[in-house]
Amino acid sequence: MACSKGRQAKTPTDAPQEKNQAKPNLPESVSPGWKLTSPVASSAPPQVLAPGSQDCIEGQYTGVGAALVWLCRFGDRAAAFHALQNTKTQRQIITFQEGEYIVVVEWTAESIADLTALIHGVKENLNTHPRQ
Repeated sequence: MACSKGRQAKTPTDAPQEKNQAKPNLPESVSPGWKLTSPVASSAPPQVLAPGSQDCIEGQYTGVGAALVWLCRFGDRAAAFHALQNTKTQRQIITFQEGEYIVVVEWTAESIADLTALIHGVKENLNTHPRQ
């Protein structure tokens, strides 16, 4: 089951050329079977209500479930914290701050353990390989 909730999938031509060349800071795979299938430059997801421009990457994961993951960089930790405080909460969407980043995960997974593994993989990758 796809997680897009009625949104059309984005292609690399939907975003400015220079953003598509940015390497996404999302892990290619996470145990126990998550695989990144479509990382693209993106605008912030609709749950993030903060003003200002964010540098976002959206990636679709498949394998042990389905998940859309947005990684949005803000100017600094304070701006990211403000954005997190103004984020809409919804079922099956997890939002958290990691430094100057907000991460939004929209998921349909068979188990919470699998989802937790994906989230830990994204956090670990962010902490060890921050985007330039």
